[in-house]
Amino acid sequence: MVVVPMCMQSANENNHISDFHHIHFGAKALEGAGLIVLEIPAIKVNDLIGPSGIGILNDDQVPEPAKLVKIFQHFGAKAGAQLGHADR
Repeated sequence: MVVVPMCMQSANENNHISDFHHIHFGAKALEGAGLIVLEIPAIKVNDLIGPSGIGILNDDQVPEPAKLVKIFQHFGAKAGAQLGHADR
């Protein structure tokens, strides 16, 4: 089973991955998903897909995606990230 990007707009106020992501996607891994693809992670503020989009905008935001990947791996799932461009 593949979990496709859902554009959940559930990052916290600093665009960090939130508890929602750990619980929602962790449950998908526990249920047997083989691949979980996260919505577009922005690397610049202008690239955010919305006010609550996931960002990896600075070094402080790197540990959360890594933590999420470890959760996936614990349950045997692989992680992916949607690629996108807004041409801004």
